[in-house]
Amino acid sequence: MPLLPEKDHADWAAIGRLNIAGFRIRRACTGTLIAPRWVLTAAHCVVESDGVQEQPGNVHFVAGWLRGDFVWHGRAKSVHVHPDSARGPAADLALIELQGPAPTEIIEPIPIAMHAPHLDEASAIIGYQSTRAAMLSAAFECPLTQVLGAVRILNCPVIPGLSGSPVLSQTAQGWRVQAVVSARVERDGRAQALVVAPGVWASETINPSP
Repeated sequence: MPLLPEKDHADWAAIGRLNIAGFRIRRACTGTLIAPRWVLTAAHCVVESDGVQEQPGNVHFVAGWLRGDFVWHGRAKSVHVHPDSARGPAADLALIELQGPAPTEIIEPIPIAMHAPHLDEASAIIGYQSTRAAMLSAAFECPLTQVLGAVRILNCPVIPGLSGSPVLSQTAQGWRVQAVVSARVERDGRAQALVVAPGVWASETINPSP
């Protein structure tokens, strides 16, 4: 995906690098601040290959990362992985609860869409791909090509690092997160994005019933 122009980075400070750093561990994905204390990403970003969930102390959200500078850094208080994530990409979702709220006067969260995902029109994918990890990459025309049950395929190329990136649509209320990038798939000889919608699980985790 092409790099996002540097002048536009301030508009997307809610999208940050999700850094996992611990003993003999160092990897990165993308995450989105969807509420002052909550970051949405893909479950496989915070779960080891053996199924062990990452310790919160090793999970860092770096908002607005740009060539070594950043807007804000938050550390995880807790990590919430979708209970069905081990069954496949249809539930490849995780929420990071931060130790403290992000300053909303400088970082405006991008909320989750409150309705079923509208991906029939071209959507945007924005994130930190591993080959250009110093700044955001973005594609604003990612049309839907296939629906496979709970997951969808978008015609935008993705590579490592873009896991957990938000799939965004413009609404009357502003940009909203419609889905999360889970994986790269090959369709018609081209790399495309497999994405999954956060559904009611994310909303119920952030706002549990009394």
